[in-house]
Amino acid sequence: MPVKIPADRVVDWLLDTGELVHVTGDEGMAAYWLPQEGLNPDNPATFRAPIKVGSQRFRLALREAFPSIMPTRSRTKDYAEAAEAHAYGGRALTEVGWSDSDGRGTERVIRIAINLTTVVAIHANGQVTAEPNGQHNLYRLPAKFEPIWWSDLAAAAARVPNPCALNAVRTALADDLPAPVAQGALSPADQTATVLSWWAGLLLEPVCRGRPMLVMLGEPGSGKTLTAQLLGTLYYGEGFEVGGGAGGSRAVKDLLASVVHVPVAVADDLTNVKREAIDTLCRVATGSEVQLATLHETMHLSTFKARAATILTSARPEWALRDDLLTRILPVRFDKPGASPLTSQDRIDRVLQHRVDAWYELIMATASALMHRGRPTPLTRFEDWEANVRTIAAVGGWEAGLVSALSRMPTQRVRLAAYTSLEVGALYAIACDFRDNPRAWTVAELYDLVMERMGAMLSEDQRYRPSGRMRIQEFSKFLRRVESEGSSAVTLRSCPGDDGTQRWTITPKA
Repeated sequence: MPVKIPADRVVDWLLDTGELVHVTGDEGMAAYWLPQEGLNPDNPATFRAPIKVGSQRFRLALREAFPSIMPTRSRTKDYAEAAEAHAYGGRALTEVGWSDSDGRGTERVIRIAINLTTVVAIHANGQVTAEPNGQHNLYRLPAKFEPIWWSDLAAAAARVPNPCALNAVRTALADDLPAPVAQGALSPADQTATVLSWWAGLLLEPVCRGRPMLVMLGEPGSGKTLTAQLLGTLYYGEGFEVGGGAGGSRAVKDLLASVVHVPVAVADDLTNVKREAIDTLCRVATGSEVQLATLHETMHLSTFKARAATILTSARPEWALRDDLLTRILPVRFDKPGASPLTSQDRIDRVLQHRVDAWYELIMATASALMHRGRPTPLTRFEDWEANVRTIAAVGGWEAGLVSALSRMPTQRVRLAAYTSLEVGALYAIACDFRDNPRAWTVAELYDLVMERMGAMLSEDQRYRPSGRMRIQEFSKFLRRVESEGSSAVTLRSCPGDDGTQRWTITPKA
């Protein structure tokens, strides 16, 4: 007959060897025991924390510490209830997932939880340390985040000679990106550098007020969603899935709800949304505060900071035509991929195989950026982001590719605007044709040219336009809207002609 062990003795032992916390998640509240070390010195992975109180692993842990306790649910019920009561006694573990900064002078420390027990602290002097993630260090782990273990990061240090080179990210993903379209401004090397720069800046939110959004474009089947899936898997692990997006204003609301609660957000197929979404997306990119309704049925609003590193995918985003938004994105446009011996699952498996090394690179690259801040004058509107990412690229040997990619972004955005809208694309093509022979057009002359060019583009791309031929009255309103709102593809100006009729001048921006 086993000896009865006092429950408070078991709780005291739990507290001596670790910490008891409780969390509130999608499945309700649960108590966890966070041991500081593995219980079995010969096999530390046997009882990796966290261990849910009441689970079989927890019962086996009790049996190892107290051999007289039989590892059955009924025999360990009293001990589990005592542990849960202690964990629920005001020692809540909040769920947050971010990097954080202490903000004390220049000695910045960026912290990020990699599992329920450990926080990685990245210091401005380049030192990387582990801290306990308990009641005094409260950080959020994103939903479905697969834990990264400190011992695995230490093992990765021996495999990764130059973390800032991001070779694990290249091997897992970047070396096999879909090819950029021929009509775009980016070369394959520029496209790779663009994706690497987005990844390198993931943890820099505490020292970068804003970071550009990565926007992946292309026709159906070009690999946009799969590439977003691979990037998300590299961060979150096997549980990450790109969810189906909602249309209209709901898509923007879902995006906002995501970017204020998770470190990495993906909005897939963000195409059919109103152009009013532009202001919202601009706020997301610059890291500004946003307001969300707590409940749709109430007038109560809560203010959040848009902190996520964001990926958008779209086929032809007609909302992405204004300069103020396009200067906030890193657009890559994929061509349709050819035949590949790798299936989608093969590529996901390869990403998972290199995930720990990619995380080690991300942490050490962030440390390098904090230690060597103060790079040359940036080229983009995101000065802090570019200064830090260029530091990482310089140490890793890929700064030339990044500078090349960033220098081609203005032209890439012009090509994107021309690709996104048939009307704008036709205006851009006409402006390029008459670049060396500019003239002032009447509305009727420009209308005939644009309709002709649109017909050729529809035939070439095999696109279907259900609305048919635009009427000249609608075309006139379109010209006024482009003039007033601006366009990243063309500069359009109205002027009076010699005969008093209104005429238009049109010049390409690149």
